[in-house]
Amino acid sequence: MRSIILILFFFPYLLHSQTNIDGNQFFSKTVPPQVSIGTAAKVGKFPRVGKMQVRTETSDFDFEKQQYTFRIAPTPAKKRKAQIALYQHLRAAPNEEQAEAYSQEILTAHTDWLSLYLIAEELEIVARLDSVLGDEQRIYDKLAGTYDFDFQKLVQLQKDKSETRLSKIELELERQRIAEKNGLETSNFVFDNFMKLDAIPQLIHSATPIATSTGLSYEQELLAKEIALEKTKNREYFDFAEIEYGGPHDDLVRERISVGLAFKLPNMGNQKLKIQKLQVKQAEQQRKAAYVSQEKQANVAELIQSLQAALELYQQTQAVFAEERTNLQSISEQVVKQEGFDPLLLLSIEERHLKNELELLKQKEDILSDYLKYLARSGRLYNGERGNWLQR
Repeated sequence: MRSIILILFFFPYLLHSQTNIDGNQFFSKTVPPQVSIGTAAKVGKFPRVGKMQVRTETSDFDFEKQQYTFRIAPTPAKKRKAQIALYQHLRAAPNEEQAEAYSQEILTAHTDWLSLYLIAEELEIVARLDSVLGDEQRIYDKLAGTYDFDFQKLVQLQKDKSETRLSKIELELERQRIAEKNGLETSNFVFDNFMKLDAIPQLIHSATPIATSTGLSYEQELLAKEIALEKTKNREYFDFAEIEYGGPHDDLVRERISVGLAFKLPNMGNQKLKIQKLQVKQAEQQRKAAYVSQEKQANVAELIQSLQAALELYQQTQAVFAEERTNLQSISEQVVKQEGFDPLLLLSIEERHLKNELELLKQKEDILSDYLKYLARSGRLYNGERGNWLQR
């Protein structure tokens, strides 16, 4: 009865410890939702009047004959439209720090998931290697009493066993660290849908053109909108209208109220100079953007070449190890047929296979790390094209 109560008490904890987490679930828990990198621009009504003035003046300090002037300068529709466009763009300015932090979170999540996958793969190989070394240990223990036994082999075996166990401890501690960092201590990570290396060439060849950085694009568009606004100002012909009240006086011939209109000539020097200054800045931004784009293109192209070379090396190494395994398997079959064969030879062959698997895993780690670098430098990791770049 007591055991049943204990089982019922701990059953929820046992269920909780069985939680399986695949790649998509991992990313949904570790990467926050996409955040806006600019401020939403809520546009109100822009005034139709650009400037309004009321002036008063007197002559010989005779305040009974004070004169008043009311002047108004309207804002044309095209100018208001350009002002609204500039205002909206200013309000939508990208938050570079926020965007950088979000990009780093995406990269960290991919790096952590890759590390967890590689740890799981290596732990599986290390466990089999530890089992083989344990079998060798038992055989050496039996042979230790023979006359011609080489104790140097036993010493080397102890070294290999210690290194294997230390490697296992290190891997388990690293897995625990990553899990705790992401709040997934009780999770069982599942890698059934982890990507295959043969999918990488297709992904890197289907790349979209590398976009200009957000900051540069924003500055270029900002200058374009400033230039557009200044051009509308330069094409204004009507300056202002005014109404003047001359004040009380005895001269019946003199008008008490007068209306005036003012016009201005377009393409004035000061206005053209301001536009030309903005155009010079715009040309500088375009040159800078072109240089940054070319530099990024060169870096990405170099990474692609490195990836292609690493993939080729992996495939050739895999082929060599496969041929070696076939040959050693044939030798094993011949050895087993002999009476009184040495089991250490078979264990040595199996140990060789496992060490080859570790070598292939190391190459795979280098390839996948370069693959993430490629995604980060090309910007594809952050553009929302895919949520998890490490799944099939």
